[in-house]
Amino acid sequence: MSGFNWSKVPVILAEIGFMTNPEEDLKLADPAYLTKLMQLIANGIEQYAATKKEL
Repeated sequence: MSGFNWSKVPVILAEIGFMTNPEEDLKLADPAYLTKLMQLIANGIEQYAATKKEL
């Protein structure tokens, strides 16, 4: 995680759930749920990048 300090580009750490929570642990074991989360994260990154191109 120390790489965040030296990065010259935006960096994210997506915490998508907690395995210590039984309900979230079950969701995190579901490939369809993970695919949905990955798509949402990718969409957010694309939206962010689009706003930076305009500046």
